[in-house]
Amino acid sequence: MSKLGKWHRLLGLFLLLPFLGWISTATIFYVKPGYSAAYGMLSLKSYPITDSSTLALPAEFDEIRILRTTLGTHLLVDREDQRQHLSAQTGQNWPEPAAHDLRRLIDDAITTDPGRYGVVASTRGLTATTTTGVQVTLDWTHLRLTQRGADTEWINALYRIHYLQWTGITWFDATFGGIALLAVLLLSVMGLRMAFDGDPKTRRRP
Repeated sequence: MSKLGKWHRLLGLFLLLPFLGWISTATIFYVKPGYSAAYGMLSLKSYPITDSSTLALPAEFDEIRILRTTLGTHLLVDREDQRQHLSAQTGQNWPEPAAHDLRRLIDDAITTDPGRYGVVASTRGLTATTTTGVQVTLDWTHLRLTQRGADTEWINALYRIHYLQWTGITWFDATFGGIALLAVLLLSVMGLRMAFDGDPKTRRRP
């Protein structure tokens, strides 16, 4: 075997594990099993605003969004490039909900898919954990929900495998990923060189 062939084989062995990871995860990414549930959107349940005349609208604002939830009517105000969450009854800043209000708000939202969420089992800060193990987090400033379950974590782990983020140590993973990409490039160049040069044992001598 030529020197080039030996280096080609060594690089191939070095890249064997990354290649297996890339192929297996890329297959899953192509099929996307369970993606709709793992990354599904969850929205707060809203209700009709029955009496807009009682709203305490701020005097100056660039944009305003009015939403009524089980907790009451909310004013999401953009003023001087800053989002404010106000109470529609008082026009004053609405502080983050207490645990019982957070539970009521999220329980109301997850009734749309009880099979995935069940009901709220516990709360910590603005995150609630449901009886099915899904974590639902409330962005109070923008009044949005995000959710992640065991399936979300599993798919995210596949992405980390695919992008060679194996250790969780940023500098090491970045260095290893760069080396692996360089090795792929060298492997390709060597393969092309060997393909066009042919087998040195059978190459005609001048």
